[in-house]
Amino acid sequence: MSEDPETELPADDDVIIWHLRDRDSLDVYRVTKGSRVLGEFTGRSIGPVVFQTAVDHAEPGRAVWLKDERRFRRLNDPTDPVD
Repeated sequence: MSEDPETELPADDDVIIWHLRDRDSLDVYRVTKGSRVLGEFTGRSIGPVVFQTAVDHAEPGRAVWLKDERRFRRLNDPTDPVD
């Protein structure tokens, strides 16, 4: 993995939380792993349920990412043990 977080991108085995356009004044977050959709949630922020869903599906050593309109951001350190 790259040491520069600005140029780092998710791998196919990583879990991504996609921040989509708002629906009825709430944000939409879609959690995916590869081409598989793991869940879709609405709310005012990511919140613990969305993040926990992503973490639960991340394999050891794999990262959880947030993709918004600007860029990908890694939300966890993939070397940390998954609880």
